[in-house]
Amino acid sequence: MYTDDITSAEYSSNNCQHGLSSRQPSRIEYCTNCAVPMDPAGSICGSCRVPRLVARHFCWHCAAPIASDQALCRQCGAGLHGHSGRAGNNGAVTSKRIVAGALAFFCGALGVHRFYLGDSVGGFIRLGISILFGVFTLGLSVAAMSVIGMIECVIYLTLSDADFIRIYQEGGRRWF
Repeated sequence: MYTDDITSAEYSSNNCQHGLSSRQPSRIEYCTNCAVPMDPAGSICGSCRVPRLVARHFCWHCAAPIASDQALCRQCGAGLHGHSGRAGNNGAVTSKRIVAGALAFFCGALGVHRFYLGDSVGGFIRLGISILFGVFTLGLSVAAMSVIGMIECVIYLTLSDADFIRIYQEGGRRWF
C-alpha cells in the first residue's frame, strides 16, 4: 500500500483544520482542441470556445497529442471516442444521434426528429406538408417526407457523436 511522508493521524488532523474530510482526486480535463485545462462545470472551452469533446487533437485526460482515428490515448490509456473512459459527464453536451436517427426513421414524415433536435420550425414545416398537402396529393407528400426522413436517418447514424453534436446540436443545421 502506498503511504505519504505524513502519518494518517497528521493527515486527518490537518484535514479537520481545513474542513476537508478526505482527499479529493484531481479531475482536470483538457480541451481536445487546444489542450488547455477546462472548467469541470463548463461545456465549452474558455480559450478556443469549442464544445467539450468535439475536436480530436488532444487527449481529454492528459492533453497528449492524438491521431483522429485513435480509440485509446497511447500515453494514459483513456478512452477517446464519445464519453467512454470518462469518469463523469460534468455538464458536457451529450449526443442525441441515435434517438434522432430512430425518430427520423419511424416518424420522419411528421418531423418528430426535428422537434427532438430543437428545430420546431423545421418540425412544423414537415408536419404541415405531410398533413395539409397529404390530403390533396393522396399521400404523395407524406411519402416524400418519409424518404427525406430516411435519408436524414442514414446521415445521423453514419456521423460520429462529435460531428453530430457540432453539426446538428451546436450548429443547428435544419435540412440534411
